[in-house]
Amino acid sequence: MASIFDRIFRYRPSGRRTPREDYFTELFASVLEKCEYLGTAIVGKLIDCNNVTKVVPEAQKNFINSRRRTDMYATAWEGRQKHVLVIESKIDSVADENQLADYIDLLAAQDEDANSRTLVCITKKFKALNVPVLNELHPNVTFKHLKWSQVYGWIRECVEELEGANLTWEGLLKELLALMEDWNMGGPISARSMRAALVYHNFLGSGARLVQELIEPAWWESGNDGVLGPTRGIWRRYYPNGWQSSPGLDNYGGARIGMGFRFDRRDDVWNVDEVELPSAAVTITGVGEGGNPFPQPAEEWEEGPVPGMDDDDQWVRQTSQPPRHGESLEDFYHAFFLEAFTEIHNVLAAD
Repeated sequence: MASIFDRIFRYRPSGRRTPREDYFTELFASVLEKCEYLGTAIVGKLIDCNNVTKVVPEAQKNFINSRRRTDMYATAWEGRQKHVLVIESKIDSVADENQLADYIDLLAAQDEDANSRTLVCITKKFKALNVPVLNELHPNVTFKHLKWSQVYGWIRECVEELEGANLTWEGLLKELLALMEDWNMGGPISARSMRAALVYHNFLGSGARLVQELIEPAWWESGNDGVLGPTRGIWRRYYPNGWQSSPGLDNYGGARIGMGFRFDRRDDVWNVDEVELPSAAVTITGVGEGGNPFPQPAEEWEEGPVPGMDDDDQWVRQTSQPPRHGESLEDFYHAFFLEAFTEIHNVLAAD
């Protein structure tokens, strides 16, 4: 059996992927194979099986008569029952549904004696995937879309429950968790990390992480992409500043929906120096000449411009009070953005 470091040495970056993705795939497969306790626990969660007794992972698996190569192919046993699993890992890129459909075809043709077949796409960046359609491609293949932050949480649970001989893995698994934190693949967005973002949002990817983990999931959940109507231009992303804006909305004179964080808000409602947290904001900006004005989405929206923000903001919605003591910051910001996006959705859908 090859060592972890020998397995990692084998990876070869490809033109379609980043070295970090290939590196982490080999590392993850190696740890799942070597640490049986972690391997059976994590794979069990991925295939919804509580009694996995053995896992054999294989990174970068090639298939006969196929141009596709899976990131990880794993065979798992539940007693005498066999299960097969394909993991598609995305860190710096986003998932492609055509590629996932090909993997489903591959899985459907593998191991006729398998009790279950599962394709799991694990991503860091958020992109809505048509899970129902992918699940209907083959009745004997289950498709799941997870975030790496969820897997991070499972690994952390396993580390906390280590005992006996498995304690020898504690140091290595903590290093794996630390790597995932360094690469913004997991770990809670704590008050400490938010305070750091106030100062360092232009560095270390802090602003990008806030957008990707707190804003984008709420945007996709709101369903606004399906009701934007005709648009002009592209999404503008100012990740270092923790901000992004939609393409221009043709029905409203090219107005854009802005969303992000204010690291410099200092007023009677929210002073970053006292709250030690950035303020969240959503805006309707830049209605062109002759365009239809965007109606006020709800009472909580102020008519712009607002002091300290852009002069062409038509409507502004900001956090109006800090989170309650002990409240999850992720839940607090997600709830704000989802409510604001839903109010916008109601305007767009009624148009």
